[in-house]
Amino acid sequence: MKNTLVNIAIILIMYSCHNRQSDNGKYIDSNALKVFAENTSKLKELNIKQISPVIRLDSIFFDFFYIKLETNPNCLIGKIDKILFADSLIIIVDKEISNSVFIYNFKGEFQRKIADIGTTKEKFVQIQDVVLCQKEKQILILDLFSKKINYYNYYGIFLKTIPIYFNFNSFACIDSTINVCNVNVGGNYSLPLINDFNLINASFDGHLYSKGFFNEKKNDANWTTQCQLWEFGKDIYYNFPFSDTIYRVTKDTLYAELYLNLNERNIPLVEKANITSKNFEEIRGKYGFLNGDFISLKDYVYLMINMPEGIFNVFYSKITEHILSGYNTSSKNPLFSLFFKPIARYKDNTLVTQLSGSYLNKFKSWQDMKDWKKIDSNIREKFLKLFENTNEEDNPILLFYTMKDF
Repeated sequence: MKNTLVNIAIILIMYSCHNRQSDNGKYIDSNALKVFAENTSKLKELNIKQISPVIRLDSIFFDFFYIKLETNPNCLIGKIDKILFADSLIIIVDKEISNSVFIYNFKGEFQRKIADIGTTKEKFVQIQDVVLCQKEKQILILDLFSKKINYYNYYGIFLKTIPIYFNFNSFACIDSTINVCNVNVGGNYSLPLINDFNLINASFDGHLYSKGFFNEKKNDANWTTQCQLWEFGKDIYYNFPFSDTIYRVTKDTLYAELYLNLNERNIPLVEKANITSKNFEEIRGKYGFLNGDFISLKDYVYLMINMPEGIFNVFYSKITEHILSGYNTSSKNPLFSLFFKPIARYKDNTLVTQLSGSYLNKFKSWQDMKDWKKIDSNIREKFLKLFENTNEEDNPILLFYTMKDF
């Protein structure tokens, strides 16, 4: 495996006292802290030998349905940053514009909004990340500004708040007590044992267990990838920024799962270690990298890769090990042609995308196509229903695409 960035052997400078004071004055316990073990026994190589101009989506998808999210003055979604599914509920995270969490049922009916902005115990200042603790049926909102996490039940009722003991940008729950945290390197100066590591396994009561991905960059680089930590079903995945390997994360072990081979277009390790604000554009003009668009289904994988020539899609079958890659997509089925960058996984093998009312209206002319009447009548009917009572100002429509073997 090339360019693996997991730290296997690190000489740790141990202190006579392992308990260190954090930035908020609390003490954390690092007595059990160790470096993640690494397991590469099941690593799969995705060898991208040739990128096609177009991927035929008819060969990938076999089913489609959609959900229109209700729009009213109490639930105006600015931008969908994250979608979570909890029992029979859809949880929409809009942290950038409305700074809110919206809860819908599967009919698309609005149920409740979490938008208690403020500095008191039961409120938050700014949403940094939102995750589910499925075991306890809870919604967790990270408010990095206030250095705390607020807990809510699935219906948006506030339960409690707890302080956080170190800084991190995103997180995922292994269980109700152990969490994997994507750390902002250099943001924990009072905790030198973790300050130079990107991934931390910890409990929210102040215990540190594992750390990985040592990052010794001391340059002026402000560039990173959009997302490095994902949770799909019961699995948690991590990708070190600009690296070529995706790991599955457990409490104390990193399992290397996918190696992305771009055939001499991967960023060389020496250049990766020296990315600066000055040379990043030059590096991006020569090499390809994963920019955070990754979804692992039960039987398939989706990735979006940034290349100098443009952005391309990759579909991988875990069953057949076939790879389909291409810069564009097309389909004879107009419903499949609405497919765009997926942002969530639903159940085992369904990708979820979103479509705004304003963008949908661009497709109204399709019914005037020469071959429109040759399309299956059920597909035509389902397609036309998308436009019924849909306005440009409405909340996004969620589109669900179920994959098949290829």
